[in-house]
Amino acid sequence: MDKKFIDGLIIKEKTITGVNGEFSIMNASINIEELFNSLGAIATTDRDGKQWANITIKKRSEPSQSGVTHYAVPNDYKPKGDTSKNKITADDIPDTLNADNVPF
Repeated sequence: MDKKFIDGLIIKEKTITGVNGEFSIMNASINIEELFNSLGAIATTDRDGKQWANITIKKRSEPSQSGVTHYAVPNDYKPKGDTSKNKITADDIPDTLNADNVPF
């Protein structure tokens, strides 16, 4: 099986040390036409007629010569069994969010 990649997406991670310690940022360059075509090739349509393309961002074992640190591949995971109990409906969402009912 050939490994598939998502074209049109370049991700470069940089680690920065600041006064509060070390953190990383990721910069992405997107070729809109290539990315659109790549996502269109793997898109699926849900029961509401909306198209979705699931991808996984993976870290390269070593940066490329041009500094690319991550790449994207199609995520074709399909849950096994009945997933209807995992769905959130409008009834699950409170009418008004406030400090007392926010889950975090």
